[in-house]
Amino acid sequence: MKHKWGGNDFVDDTPTKAELKRANAVLAERKKATLEAKAATQTLLAKNKKVEHENHVILTNFTTNLANAEKRLANSKSILDKYSSQIKISETELALKQAELNFNLSIAQRLGTESYYYSVIAFDSYQQGGLSAAEVRNRQKISLDKNTESKNYFYKVNNLQAQLATIKQKIAQKNIDNSVRFAAELIADTGEKITKLYGDTLGNQAKELANNIKGKIIRSKKDALSTFNKIKTNPKLTINAKDKEAISQALKSQNIKSISENLNMMSKSFGLLGKGFTAENLIDKAKVGFQSGNWEPLLVEVEAIALSGVVATYSYSFVTSVLTGIGIVALTTPVALIIVIVLTAFMSSYVDADAARKFNNIILPSVY
Repeated sequence: MKHKWGGNDFVDDTPTKAELKRANAVLAERKKATLEAKAATQTLLAKNKKVEHENHVILTNFTTNLANAEKRLANSKSILDKYSSQIKISETELALKQAELNFNLSIAQRLGTESYYYSVIAFDSYQQGGLSAAEVRNRQKISLDKNTESKNYFYKVNNLQAQLATIKQKIAQKNIDNSVRFAAELIADTGEKITKLYGDTLGNQAKELANNIKGKIIRSKKDALSTFNKIKTNPKLTINAKDKEAISQALKSQNIKSISENLNMMSKSFGLLGKGFTAENLIDKAKVGFQSGNWEPLLVEVEAIALSGVVATYSYSFVTSVLTGIGIVALTTPVALIIVIVLTAFMSSYVDADAARKFNNIILPSVY
């Protein structure tokens, strides 16, 4: 506002009441905004700390789980236990690395929130004049230090993400290798058990299914069914009503469920589980074959697996392992021989015609 004094103009810088009112309103608004920012930041910080604690608990649990899985592997007495332990270790290693990533991410987020919180305090203190300039600068330094620390943790998280991608690939390949090896060992081991129970001729045919497993492929449904039909017409493979009931009970046992769970790990490793191929599906269709004599549904499923786009070794390993799994359970039942013979004949049929002819002309007569 201009005034006259001694003939000269001068400006009075004293704020008017209206200007003071507006200035106070702005200050009040800023104070309110600052308080709201502090409250919101405190809420977020509490949430960050809770998530960080939860992730730390998860990380600790997976570390314990990995140690337990390694102990279980060391104490495994069966091929099945050894395989499931190996898969469990792989899954836990991957989960542990993901948990480590999540834990570090939660630390980075908490530090970022703390940095912002201290910057809000510093700004508020500067506005209100409640702290000395040195104390305000100290708050600002804390904010900058936490911001730097937060960035370092985010950098660590980025490295862990890169590691995780590599680890996923390595674990996926390790699971595949373990699954192929397990399939060969399972089939060969079952062949040894069959040899002890029923002699070398039948046992060797079962073990042959495990030899050169990487070179075997599944034949077409048409060819396999044509071959198998020639075998199953043999009167020695007739299954009476009493045996059918016993077979049905054997395929409902808890043991078959346990084996199915392990074999679904194999299906997952081979990329078959994601396509809908499970051990249970194959077992259910094998039940149909034993009960009705119609083995085409099982062969349709087998052919679908063979044509699913996965490597031939993987499809052969999975199918043969599932049917071998049925044989393992069968060995503890009164109808073991008929189940083993029929399944060996079936598997021989989808491997090659020569194996099936050998089974029909040499192996079957030697068993009965």
